Amino acid sequence: MASSHSHHHATVVARRAQELNGPQKFQKLLRAKKKGLFRNYSFQPCSKFDDPHHQYAGYVPLATYFRTMYTAIIDDKLKLKMEKQTMILDGKKLLECDHSFKFPKHIAKIEDASVFTTLFTVTNEYEEIVHQVLVPSKSLLYLKHSLEKMKEAYDLYGHEMPVAFFTDNVQSDKRFLEGIFDSLKVIEKPPQQATGSSESRSFLTLPSDIEMRYVNRDIGRIVETMKSLSDKLEVERNAGKPLVIGLDTEWNVDDDPQHDQVDLIQIAHGNTIDILHIDRSWNTLSEELVNLLVKSDITKVGRNVGGDFSRINKRFGIVCQMKLELGSFCSQRQLVSNGLMSLSDISLCILGAPIDKGPQRSVWNIADLAANLQMYAAIDAWASLAIYNVAVNHPLVGARVSPTCPVGSSAGIKPSRYRQPVAFGEIMANGRTAVVKITKIDVSGYLANGIALQAYGKPSFELSLPASHLVTVAPMSQVSRIPSANPAATNYPEIAAAISNPNTIPDSEIL
Repeated sequence: MASSHSHHHATVVARRAQELNGPQKFQKLLRAKKKGLFRNYSFQPCSKFDDPHHQYAGYVPLATYFRTMYTAIIDDKLKLKMEKQTMILDGKKLLECDHSFKFPKHIAKIEDASVFTTLFTVTNEYEEIVHQVLVPSKSLLYLKHSLEKMKEAYDLYGHEMPVAFFTDNVQSDKRFLEGIFDSLKVIEKPPQQATGSSESRSFLTLPSDIEMRYVNRDIGRIVETMKSLSDKLEVERNAGKPLVIGLDTEWNVDDDPQHDQVDLIQIAHGNTIDILHIDRSWNTLSEELVNLLVKSDITKVGRNVGGDFSRINKRFGIVCQMKLELGSFCSQRQLVSNGLMSLSDISLCILGAPIDKGPQRSVWNIADLAANLQMYAAIDAWASLAIYNVAVNHPLVGARVSPTCPVGSSAGIKPSRYRQPVAFGEIMANGRTAVVKITKIDVSGYLANGIALQAYGKPSFELSLPASHLVTVAPMSQVSRIPSANPAATNYPEIAAAISNPNTIPDSEIL
C-alpha cells in the first residue's frame, strides 16, 4: 500500500510541478538536467514514506504544499467520482436553492477582481448537495446551462423530476425554473359541476346471463344446491381445470361485538350465484357446504377472504382451506396500485365500475331479504370471481425470469440491487443467457455489458444478458391501460396500471 501511495504521490507532484513552473521554467529544468549543471551539487534525499524517524527529511511542509496536494488529488482522482455521486443521489423530488457570497471571497482573483461573486447550491429533501456551481452574479442567465445538464442527469439515471423547488424569490424564479423542469408546473383542472349521484356514478351490475339463486334458511335446498355445485366442480376436476369459486359473507355490522356472526354465505361459480341465508339458531352447516369450504383443491377468492374464513371458524368451528386474497393477487400483477384497496376500488380498476356499498350496513338476519339486498350480496361474490378471471390472465410482475420462460414474453432488466427495472423489452431467445429486444429505457445510464444503454441508440435493439437480470413485467400493450369490462363504466376514466418509481442506482453499474 505504501508503494502504491508513494507512486501516486510522485505522479501528482510531477504533474503539479509542470503546471506551477510553466513551459519556460520546465524547459530550463530539462536543459539543466541534460547538461549536468547540478552534477556537483549534493542534495539531501527525501525520506521514505514509511520512515518513522526522518519523515519529510526533517522538514515540515508549508501550508501551500498541503493545499496544492489536496487540490491536485481532488482534481485528478476524486472530481469525477464526486460529480457522479452528486448526480445519482436519490431523493430529488423536493429541491431547495440558495446563493452564498462568502466562499468566492476565498478563491483566486484576477487583478484584484473576483471572477465569481456567488456560489449557487441546490440541495434535496435530505439536505444533500445535488447541484453546485460558481457564477459571476445572481442572474438566472448563468444558471440555465447547468440546470439543463442537471435535468439531463435526472433522465440518465432514472430519477423522478422535482415537484417542488424552494427559493427565496418565487416571483422572479418561478417562470425560469418551470421552463427547465416541466414537472414544477401545476395543472389546474376545472371544477366538475355537482350532479346527482345517479347521474355522476354508475355502479357495477350483474350481466344478463348470470343466474342468482336465493335459499332462505332451508337446509334441504342448501343440500340440493351444494350437490349441484359439487357436481359441476367434479366435472372440471376430471377435466384438469383449476377449481375456483367466489366467496363472501354478510352479517350485521352494528350488532356483532364478538365478530362471530354469519347471516349470509354467497358463492359464485360460472354463471351461477348461490345466496345462502343462515339461521342464527344453527350450530353447524350442511355436510355438502362444509366439504366445499374445507377442500384444499377448491380455491376461494375474495377481498379479505381470510376474515370470512375466521368468522366461519368462530361461528361453526369449520377450518376453511385454500384462500386467495384478491388485493395482493392483483397488486402483484400491477393491476392496482395498492393491495389494500377495497373490493369496490379494485372493481373500478379492473372491471371498470365500483360496487355500491350502501347496503353493506343493512340488517341481514331479517326473515326475508329484499331484492336489492339479494342483488348486493350477489354482486359482491360475483365481482370477486370476475376480478380473478381477469387478473389470472396477467403475468406475475417482478418475478425472476426462468430459463424456461417462453420466447416472446415481456421482461424488464432489473439487476438484483435495483428496486425498479432499468429497461423493458421482449425475450427473443432464452436460457442462462437471454437475448432481449429492448423497446423502452428508463435508466439510460445503466451499464449493460460495460456500455451505457444510451450508447446503443434509440430502441429497439437487442442485448444479450444473464437471465438472472430479467424479471416478468406486464405486456407493454397492457401496462398503459386496463380495458373496461362492464358497460356501467362509461362515467369513469380508465386507470393506468404501471407505476413508476425512482431507482437507487449502484455506483458500480452506472455511467
